[in-house]
Amino acid sequence: MSLELKSGIVRKFRGGDAGVAIPDGTQAIDEYAFYKTDVHHVLIPGSIAVIGVRAFAGCKRLASIEIPDSVSVIGSDAFSHCKNLLSAKVDAILIQDRAFTGCLDLRRVTLSSRVRAIGSEAFYKCGCLESIVIPDSVTQIGDRAFAGCRRLRTVILGKGVKQIGRQAFEGCAPETLAVDPDNPCFYSDGAAIRRRTNIPEEQDSPFIIENGTLVAYAGADRTIHISPTVNRIGVGAFYHNPGPVYMNIHDGVTSIGALAFCGCKHLQFISYTDSVTYIGRRAFAQCHRIKSISLPASLRANWKEYVERA
Repeated sequence: MSLELKSGIVRKFRGGDAGVAIPDGTQAIDEYAFYKTDVHHVLIPGSIAVIGVRAFAGCKRLASIEIPDSVSVIGSDAFSHCKNLLSAKVDAILIQDRAFTGCLDLRRVTLSSRVRAIGSEAFYKCGCLESIVIPDSVTQIGDRAFAGCRRLRTVILGKGVKQIGRQAFEGCAPETLAVDPDNPCFYSDGAAIRRRTNIPEEQDSPFIIENGTLVAYAGADRTIHISPTVNRIGVGAFYHNPGPVYMNIHDGVTSIGALAFCGCKHLQFISYTDSVTYIGRRAFAQCHRIKSISLPASLRANWKEYVERA
């Protein structure tokens, strides 16, 4: 088999096959797993929760991608510089920075109602992209997210957008520019997107919780108290989030998924309770600043597995 898998994570694509079907039940695609390979088709099953940093970056033969609604996070630069990528259907919750930057031939992007945040430069210099519909579920659009999309002719913003970063559409000259009239923060005068005055200060919860599982965190707070409604922290829930420094995991959380805090580069202190009975592989990989972590005694023996880099 051309795929190297370990504990439910695709670690590396060894090449040799033009098309790849990732086995159902796989939880994540690791960073750099397909980096600059010749793969041209990948079937991603509905068990994948994380697509890692630069996982498919530079795959020049990749022509299309469909990301299922099981995915919570598309890591930064995950599909950057896939120069022949024509279409992308995205059902992920978080699209991190530069996820599709430099996809020069990307023409069709479909964002589902599951998408919550679009990172900075996520679609930067996708020069062939002609239209984008931002669904109501999206609340954040990062700096320069669509800058340099010079052929972008249609931009439609849903009613949920509350934050638009600097120069988000720089270099675009859309002929149709519309904002849902129920959007409380923005409106369009036909020529530009304008911010309303007297904006209500309501904020959506940054925790995305499904059936008691924290599947993703869309915030950037330094101090985080896991919501009391959470009993499981899902695979990649805080994957490469640069915000958290202090993390308090309350009594009642029983498991922490693989890659849950991987790449949280500023995380220093984590407080646990003995209710945690399971921690997945590489849950704390690349958390280089951790100074204190109060693991339950039953889990300390597996510490190397939790911080394993690759």
